[in-house]
Amino acid sequence: LARSVRMNNLIVKLVTQEQKERLAEKKADPLVSQRRFYRKNVDIGCRYRPLGAQSKFHLVGRIKDISLRGLRLVVKGGNTDDVSHAKGDFFLVTAVLPNQQPLELEAEVKSVENGEMAGELLLGMSISEISPKAKKSLGFFLMP
Repeated sequence: LARSVRMNNLIVKLVTQEQKERLAEKKADPLVSQRRFYRKNVDIGCRYRPLGAQSKFHLVGRIKDISLRGLRLVVKGGNTDDVSHAKGDFFLVTAVLPNQQPLELEAEVKSVENGEMAGELLLGMSISEISPKAKKSLGFFLMP
């Protein structure tokens, strides 16, 4: 009986110690424990067009990373000849995720940087509108 009581006390002590450690981690960074989705580095081919342009018109780019709130799009310099790619521009982006789910969303350009290759642009984009179905499939793709 004494041995059983001693083991019980040890288990309680270990459990409370673990709970204290989790609480300390949560206080240090409260968003870490609540995070359900992550930004993923990917290399997905996509098509995009300015919002309001005809559906037959499209430009080609590559999504390099994506999250539920935004994405980084790499575009060739030739795409910028006829279409503005400045901060504040809105685009309709369509792609197929690696889990074979279609993705269509509207995104606003938040940053424009030069890419690794000459004439290449990196567009930091914030997702402004996404359908519930596309958001759900993107969420499943982004889960750890």
